[in-house]
Amino acid sequence: MSANLPKLLRTLGQYEADLLILPSGNFPRILVKNQWKIIEDGESSDITGAIKELLGEKTLEDLENGLEISHEYNAERFIFSMQENQVGKVLLVQRLKPLWNDLSGHKAFASIEKWLKTNHGILTIHDQALYASILKYFSQNRSESAVSLERSIKYPAKSFMGLIEQKELGEHFTTLEDGLREALKIKASLIAINEIKISRPEIIQKIATEKLILLLPDELLS
Repeated sequence: MSANLPKLLRTLGQYEADLLILPSGNFPRILVKNQWKIIEDGESSDITGAIKELLGEKTLEDLENGLEISHEYNAERFIFSMQENQVGKVLLVQRLKPLWNDLSGHKAFASIEKWLKTNHGILTIHDQALYASILKYFSQNRSESAVSLERSIKYPAKSFMGLIEQKELGEHFTTLEDGLREALKIKASLIAINEIKISRPEIIQKIATEKLILLLPDELLS
């Protein structure tokens, strides 16, 4: 029997949970405020069928090839990924936090504003929702362009006054250096780097003397 993925996604939202784990032949678990809760009416032996039903065969193929997939359901965003254990496939679903509609209410706003006003330098953050909110704020308040180089695009960006271009590793560029060269070629005022390993930090530091660099490091790759 296929798991009812739409119902499980709604459960994630209802509990404001951070993560869903759906293992083959076992009960799903959700992570709520650092505590695991078992969903006893959601056991499934057919994870692939559940994914295909909700996301389509192409997305199932991408997950099986190790890709992360961003998906919006019921006005919320989720990141899907797939692993395998001794029993079979395991689906992991991360619930993303909503963007900040009013960034001025964030505790880091003063630092963000100071960084933006200098028009150069590196701002390092560790929150995907804040990363996407800063890009949105930049586009709403500046007419310049921004390029976001991302390991996987979790929050699709919308352009307002300024143009935001999102480029995904493996699809739009093969190395960080290639992505940076393209961003410099179009004279982007802000270059954002999301979860991509930086093997030559001196290049980033040099660019940051003239450009705004927004950095969300991947701790596992640092």
